Amino acid sequence: MSIGSSVSAVARRLPFGIGSVVAVLCVVMVVGAGAVLIGGPTDSDDTDYDFGLLRDYRSTPDVAWTLTDADLPGYAGAGQIKVTDTYHDTWLVSYPSGIGRAFMAVDRRNGRARWDQIVRAGLGDCAFTETGQVGCAIELGDPPTPAFYLVDPDGTISGSSALDGTSTVFGWASNFLRINKFGYQVSLVAPGGRTLWTQRFAQAVVRDRVQISDGVAVLPTADGSEYALRRSDGEARVSCTQCRMQLYPGGLVVQYDEAVNQRVAMYGLANGRLDSAPTSVVPGVRLVSGTSTKPVLAIQGSVFASHGVYSVYDPAGHDETWQVVDEQVSKAGARPCGSLLSLARIDGSRVMFELSDGSRLGGMLPPDPRHPETNLDLLRCVGSSGDLMVVAGWGQVSAMAPDGQVRWAVALSGDGAASAVDGYVVLTQGTTLSVLRPS
Repeated sequence: MSIGSSVSAVARRLPFGIGSVVAVLCVVMVVGAGAVLIGGPTDSDDTDYDFGLLRDYRSTPDVAWTLTDADLPGYAGAGQIKVTDTYHDTWLVSYPSGIGRAFMAVDRRNGRARWDQIVRAGLGDCAFTETGQVGCAIELGDPPTPAFYLVDPDGTISGSSALDGTSTVFGWASNFLRINKFGYQVSLVAPGGRTLWTQRFAQAVVRDRVQISDGVAVLPTADGSEYALRRSDGEARVSCTQCRMQLYPGGLVVQYDEAVNQRVAMYGLANGRLDSAPTSVVPGVRLVSGTSTKPVLAIQGSVFASHGVYSVYDPAGHDETWQVVDEQVSKAGARPCGSLLSLARIDGSRVMFELSDGSRLGGMLPPDPRHPETNLDLLRCVGSSGDLMVVAGWGQVSAMAPDGQVRWAVALSGDGAASAVDGYVVLTQGTTLSVLRPS
């Protein structure tokens, strides 16, 4: 597929336009105790908002609600308020308290507490199972006896089982994936405490890069190895060294970084089962970084190559979905984000595509160096909403249209960050957490 012409029998549209900020909304900061309750999202939506997909943010959003340190009992120390897990309309929020962290369940529609009391996990962690059961590893917290506890819907600590050194917890189906404090042991444990299986690793698991989807958990380790474990028995269905694994809706993508045999392999994932053999192995390519619904592969040409070549695949299929081959495409600057892909051209301009089928959505002029907040090269993907790419950086979170126009922007403080939680845009700024209301 060419950026300049139609090659794949897919309609293209290319409206050019200089970027302009249409609206800027300053996030409400709270003075005094009490969450700011400005209504909240009330939509009932069963869509799986993952892989960078956002809800409807086509219009300038206002703040649905805000939590501050004054709203969270026992808030103390340095650290931000974070949404660590979700179950339908209940969000699990963590924040610094005493030695370690405390957890509180809140209603995602208005930010109100759903528990009568907080859970002080100390150096431990909490998570939901897919059935809504909360489990917490508590060490140096409350209760003072180290153990793995279940939490009732009102926040009451109930049944306990052996802690076994657990410091990190993930919900996986109806059970808990537990990583010990040293990172070398991973176990799948039932809520009642029965260990279903245990895996041990030579190097520590990199906890903030663990991925879980259906029947597969991807665990990277400190030596650059990665393992895709099967839920039923913990077997490593795929493993590699000096590599990178990424889960997508259609399956698992593995980039092998071997100097003489760089390649990308794809494994289909259907009904929670990962294929044992790759559906595709593509030599001489690399996986473009970014949270997106489909993998984007870039051909690793020589340093003398004049332009880039990009292909989009479905891991569950055997062939590429579509490809861009154009002499004006840059070898750098590709930005997959949710359901969208923005490719840079050699002259600094960009063209945006729909990842699902390669539909050309529009093009934007080279960025104005006086306005870095409109330069996609300098911004971080939050997610996509329709044909809008929501990005963050340079003191704001904004929605970028295919023609380069900024449809809306929301100011962020210097230490502020934007993230996607169940399709909602969530802002963390100092000791506040705010949710932006969809259209």
